[in-house]
Amino acid sequence: MRRNSIIFILILVITMSFGCSKEENTQIPDEPNSSGVINLYFSDEQAQYLLPEEREISPLTINKAFEQLVLGPNNKNLYSTLPPKVELIDVYIENNIAVLNINKELYLAMNGNYGTSTASRMLLNSLVGTIVYNEVFQVDGIKILIEGKDDVSLGQYGVLNIIYPNEEVFKREEE
Repeated sequence: MRRNSIIFILILVITMSFGCSKEENTQIPDEPNSSGVINLYFSDEQAQYLLPEEREISPLTINKAFEQLVLGPNNKNLYSTLPPKVELIDVYIENNIAVLNINKELYLAMNGNYGTSTASRMLLNSLVGTIVYNEVFQVDGIKILIEGKDDVSLGQYGVLNIIYPNEEVFKREEE
């Protein structure tokens, strides 16, 4: 009887410790039944502004938004900002910041293989704007990891900490 009580208590303690554990990182679940319309931000012809393009996505996750951003715009007057080989490895939320773990293609793009400093600026802001300005994701900024590393220099931007949208490059209403 005493042995059964000890086993029961051990199982209870283990179960409660998993259920009550405090976790700083919150994984973003893929909810297969959720869908919605978000704004993806793409460059204008002069690479001066980022303009929104509405797109319905399912599931309604940062992973899917990233995937759609890489696919590029449907509007022929807008231009893609991310190279086609860039892939999101995983994403989690930490203190209202989306931490994006991206493959090395982003590093290659930002360090010379994808053009100018203007292209790099548009790339970063397209990414951060798409994630931050869509309130469904509930984040204030992003942090980029390259294949799990947070100390990788990205072109003239160097090692990035938290990135927030640069309001000057977004054109959210027709002017």
